[in-house]
Amino acid sequence: MRKLFWALLVLVVGFCAYWIGTAWVMTSATTAWLDDRRGEGWAADADVATTGFPLRFVTRLTDLRVVDPGTDAGAALPHLDIAVPAFTPNRVLVSLPPAFDLLAPGASAKITADTLTADMRLSATPALALRSTGITIADLTATGPDGWEMALANGTLRVQAQGGQPATYDIAFDGQDFEPGRALKAIIDRDNVLPDRFQAAAFDAVVTFDRPWDRFALERARPQPTRIDVTLASARWGQLELKLAGAFDVGPGGVPDGNITVKAVNWRDMIALGVANGAIPADVAQTAEGLLSGLARASGPANTLDVPLTLSGGMVRFGFIPLGPAPRFYLR
Repeated sequence: MRKLFWALLVLVVGFCAYWIGTAWVMTSATTAWLDDRRGEGWAADADVATTGFPLRFVTRLTDLRVVDPGTDAGAALPHLDIAVPAFTPNRVLVSLPPAFDLLAPGASAKITADTLTADMRLSATPALALRSTGITIADLTATGPDGWEMALANGTLRVQAQGGQPATYDIAFDGQDFEPGRALKAIIDRDNVLPDRFQAAAFDAVVTFDRPWDRFALERARPQPTRIDVTLASARWGQLELKLAGAFDVGPGGVPDGNITVKAVNWRDMIALGVANGAIPADVAQTAEGLLSGLARASGPANTLDVPLTLSGGMVRFGFIPLGPAPRFYLR
């Protein structure tokens, strides 16, 4: 019995020493990271403390302000909690506060959310490469200083690194009840015929980057996409529904090169919206509607349009007809 007591005592003392030592290392490492960023010209300030004994290490950064001088992007938060379970140190749970500010060149946004958390699994290496993460969003609102506002009722983002390909990730997003806000909706839908919210939006793709997402992605330049394979991207807004699938390489400057197929339900209403908000000239809309009517009849129901598009040379083309500039896929 006495031997059991002493064995348990040694275990308890050993675990307490492990917890105290690890907590000190986490606090010191976080403080050193902030010091290093300041040495590189960042704005990086916070009070750092670690609690959570005995089952977790919870490092709280209070009055955190971080701004990257290379992009002028950053955030100001009253606090940020980084929790690590005591027995699974490669799992990290990040919890953001109910309200904080995002900063960007010439702009800012106030973010409020009932839930905004990330559950990450990292590699057991000094680079801490991302293996997987799940981000949960509930009742999120973004508000700008000039009065614009956007909201998302619920959303989940899942990212999973592919085995053997550390820079390739399966990425899936599912969101419900996205509200673009009155200002943006007034531009898109001047006649106010659509509901205030998108009913649903989803994205499922495999994205390859030029290097893995790890701790250096924040400290240095962001990894850039080199190929995107979209299994399905979709959005439903009232009676309008848009789906997209395809694959393309991403070259220097984020210029895409490949093919996608767009499926639009009630596409005539989309053209009418474009004419109403001035994005499509009326004479162009008449020509386009006549051409697309034939395509719709050939591909299925008259209200549904399947259009193959080519991304090349910085342009979006339907066959040999240029439709406009292609989006750029570049992360600052």
